[in-house]
Amino acid sequence: LVRAGGLGDVHQGQPRGDGGHLAPRPGRPAHGLAAAPVVSSGLTGRRALVTGGAVRVGRALALELAGMGLDVAVHHHSSSDAAAATAEECRSLGVRAVVVGGDLSSAAGARGVVADAATGLGGVAVLVNSAANSVSAALEETTAEQWDLSLAVNRQATSFCSQAAAPA
Repeated sequence: LVRAGGLGDVHQGQPRGDGGHLAPRPGRPAHGLAAAPVVSSGLTGRRALVTGGAVRVGRALALELAGMGLDVAVHHHSSSDAAAATAEECRSLGVRAVVVGGDLSSAAGARGVVADAATGLGGVAVLVNSAANSVSAALEETTAEQWDLSLAVNRQATSFCSQAAAPA
């Protein structure tokens, strides 16, 4: 597995743009990348899975990897339209991109997402665990089920996805 780095030209400190996406530097495309992919990264042609890749930081990472020449599987749980848009934007950078839907709250679901990404791209060499779940209830109203779901996605899914993506 290769650890992906940086958000390129996306400013962490700027206010968010429409749809909760990170705002690009002034004068740059909305995805924060140059129009042509960077193909000298040494990762060109590799295949990456970005969990939670449809929106926010996951979207920025998926686009960054596509800009580096990697084929990308964009995972989502319930943001299918956003995932399709992100995948299309990746394709516009000259790489292959597939959309993979799935629930990461169980070991079987996490393994299934990795398997679907590998089937769609012909393998997975880079895994970016970016999916996250937050409890939207007030602390005093949070149920055990809500907390368990949050922990399953935020902590356990990273382990199970990594386990499934690790070379045999």
